[in-house]
Amino acid sequence: IPAAAERAIAGSRSGRRALCECGALALALAAWGEAGSLRGARVENGSVITPEAAGRIAELGLFVVTQPGFAATRGDAYLADVDALDIPHLYRCASLVQMGIEVGCSTDAPFGELDPWRAMHAAVERRTELGFDLGAGERLTPEAALGPFLSAVDRPGGPARRIAKGLTADLCWLDE
Repeated sequence: IPAAAERAIAGSRSGRRALCECGALALALAAWGEAGSLRGARVENGSVITPEAAGRIAELGLFVVTQPGFAATRGDAYLADVDALDIPHLYRCASLVQMGIEVGCSTDAPFGELDPWRAMHAAVERRTELGFDLGAGERLTPEAALGPFLSAVDRPGGPARRIAKGLTADLCWLDE
């Protein structure tokens, strides 16, 4: 059994939340279907999520964490190298939210652009560096693009974290 599927099964059976990298998504979804999933289980780095997989993710109540910034920074390479059938399913955002799936976003730094504002801009624009559309149907409004970056780690796409005196929080200092 691939490691991602094994983690999904072991996590569900032991009462722990599991996550899987998107590369083994079909196997992990089958494993979660067999063993069950707990609230908080998630698909990490949701790069290519087909409509069928999205439907299964919704059925299982899984979260998705995706990197919309890759549409901008790597989009031209994806358009050249990724199978044309997979292009519409790259780093989906809006369609997953419309299906009721809670979606968190990250920059995936150091593998992606460090600046969260650029990643949010990419979620809104969905354009490559050369200006080509990459999943225009996945565009989020600016307000909707901010939310997935503010949600709690254990609930991607959920309510924004609250920062107040006495609370432990992740912090990102921005000058703009």
